[in-house]
Amino acid sequence: MVDIKQNILKSWFDDYLDLYNFAGTLGDTEWQAQIMHTLRHEQHLAADNVQEAIQRELWREFAALNKKLLDLFAQLQQSRSLYERAKMRETVMDLKKRRLEVSRKIVSYTG
Repeated sequence: MVDIKQNILKSWFDDYLDLYNFAGTLGDTEWQAQIMHTLRHEQHLAADNVQEAIQRELWREFAALNKKLLDLFAQLQQSRSLYERAKMRETVMDLKKRRLEVSRKIVSYTG
């Protein structure tokens, strides 16, 4: 999660620096001053954006895990091989553990 936070914050700063440079090429010093004010004083906005992005990513992962579990349950019902069923049950348990971890992270970020 730390890498995600750093990437989003870096992207946020890079976007504002690009805007700052663009304003400079236009000769719009007032716009540059506004952008600089945002960069200096409104970093909490970036932190909020990071928080929202992490929550979206966690919910996306949660939904993907649920889909995998549903697919595996369907396969389990159709499988006749004891070996395959055992492997699928093992995979189901791993996915459930991962889903629980993601659920805990979602709770900690919405908290």
